[in-house]
Amino acid sequence: MKSILFIVVILFFNLVISGNILAQQSNNDSWNLRITAQYGYPLGSNNWEYSHPLYTGIGVQTINETGTFKAKSVWGGGGELSKGYFGINANAGIILSEIIIDKSGERYNFNSTFLEIEGIFFPLANTTNFVIPLLKIGVGGMISHGDFNNSALFFSLSGGARTYFTEKFGVSLMIKGRHITYDEIPLDENVTGDISFTNFAIEFQLIYILL
Repeated sequence: MKSILFIVVILFFNLVISGNILAQQSNNDSWNLRITAQYGYPLGSNNWEYSHPLYTGIGVQTINETGTFKAKSVWGGGGELSKGYFGINANAGIILSEIIIDKSGERYNFNSTFLEIEGIFFPLANTTNFVIPLLKIGVGGMISHGDFNNSALFFSLSGGARTYFTEKFGVSLMIKGRHITYDEIPLDENVTGDISFTNFAIEFQLIYILL
């Protein structure tokens, strides 16, 4: 997988070079509609901890649970509407994931389908004539399927750059962080709880301009 990531990075910078030669500047005064497809490569696993007081007949007992979340890959697609220095993006996709409970050793494999809305900021304007830095901030929700059925909410922050190698086609490379909170994870035989963590991924995106 590391070799695949290396090839993707090399491909991106080759496209940057060709993009600087071939692409043309877009009109910042008009709205641009783009469709996107993306793949995310998660960066490692994420530790989480759950602590909750439990009231019993002899007093209060604190329940502590720890574990690990690991995203295996992220796939998605969506649409972007942008103009000038700002835009909005809507994506849908799937995250292949795993949660491990340290105490019990329980391992849950599942897929989470997600919907996300992002605001986009272009510091140097939304053009296609050079490498374009961009920042995104978003919110979204997920529903999991597999070893358990749970929902989650998240907010995201990402930054990176895009370039165009024709008038219609482009690519972007981003670092993306999602702070995720899953609801009512079965942590122990009689305990469920909400767990939170921040997951980071390198995101490679293909872009096609419709308008």
